[in-house]
Amino acid sequence: MLRNLNIRLRLVLGFVALLLMTALLVGIGGFGLYVAQQGLQGITQQLIPANNATVAARTRLIEGQAAAATLVASIFKTEDMQRAKADWDKAQQGLDKAMSDFGAIAKTPESQANLKKFAGHIADYRKAVAPAAAKLLANGYADAQEAFADMKAADAAYTPAATMLAGIETTLSTTSDAVFSKVNGLINTIFTALLIAFVVGCVL
Repeated sequence: MLRNLNIRLRLVLGFVALLLMTALLVGIGGFGLYVAQQGLQGITQQLIPANNATVAARTRLIEGQAAAATLVASIFKTEDMQRAKADWDKAQQGLDKAMSDFGAIAKTPESQANLKKFAGHIADYRKAVAPAAAKLLANGYADAQEAFADMKAADAAYTPAATMLAGIETTLSTTSDAVFSKVNGLINTIFTALLIAFVVGCVL
């Protein structure tokens, strides 16, 4: 009878130990999945939209610069200059939208400061291009070289703006990779823990 009691006690203790281990692993797994979900949510709701806005801004900035160069190259060709000016205006509208999209998700003081600084570069860029474009359309330049010299002044604002966008893209990419790596490591840890629990359960 004592022997049967010992066997029964061992079975009960083993079952209780298994339940406790299962409860512990469920708690750890639940917490791990919550952390992973928060990490992925940060990527989908913050990093990806910010990267999309940055890429859009860089694309529109390049398009605007190309349109400005075409405007100069088309000197004395009214229709071509008007078309190039329309393309430049469209690129500026796209830039405004990209800055607005980035501003909607810029929650940290650093990102807000970056947006303000970038907007300042764009304002200076437009101040340089707009009068030169207007003078071109009015046939106010004697030749393309004179127009190019005025348009070249916009590079003082274009270059730092483009550099800022490249730096922001790199930072966002690095941050996304780091978050993905942490989430992947956490998921692997949870899977390993569950596998160990299964083996221990089978042994018990």
